[in-house]
Amino acid sequence: MFNECQMKTDACQNDKDAIAVMNRGRCGRIEFPEIEEQEDEYGVKELFPGDDLQLECHATGFPEPDIKWYKGTQQVGEGNELFLTVNEGDTGEYICRGCQLYEI
Repeated sequence: MFNECQMKTDACQNDKDAIAVMNRGRCGRIEFPEIEEQEDEYGVKELFPGDDLQLECHATGFPEPDIKWYKGTQQVGEGNELFLTVNEGDTGEYICRGCQLYEI
């Protein structure tokens, strides 16, 4: 009896048409992360100290990308949502990136 994981790994390695990877037990061709953008996600939000800020970000790709949040060059969170209770030092631009082998 073959090990199922080994069989899937072998199947991925035998893909001659493109690079293939394992992701949570699935084989597939590498698809670079792409942020799913919504028209209302851009702009300026006016908030005051003590207000709550919630930002959402979704990305597609294979293997499934991890979401990382940045304010400038500093990473400030991970995951599809960023929650902050606003302080005076939180003014700035927040960016999400879909990360895997490469970042966008």
